[in-house]
Amino acid sequence: MITLLLGILGLDAEQIIADYVQVEMDELAKLRRQQIGEVQRMGETRDLSGTSGKDEGSRYYAIRTFLIELDLRYGGAQGWARTRGIPEALLDRLRSALLVSPRQ
Repeated sequence: MITLLLGILGLDAEQIIADYVQVEMDELAKLRRQQIGEVQRMGETRDLSGTSGKDEGSRYYAIRTFLIELDLRYGGAQGWARTRGIPEALLDRLRSALLVSPRQ
């Protein structure tokens, strides 16, 4: 859902993927800290420093594949929204409400 919204807002695929990967990395780091804390509380000495989520790389490919398919079928998220009957005026309002200009 967020991927579609980001596309509707006009972000390109590489920006969406970079955002997705950063969120995944943050979540994995949080999970690692929780696991290490649990192991320490239990008094175990296992080394979890190399522990990561399963199939980290496949998540990147999943989102990339989704965006490629979205582009091939509908011309991107904006095209998908239009085929679902979302008026251009509503898409414009979404962009106006959610996007901010970079500070200069």
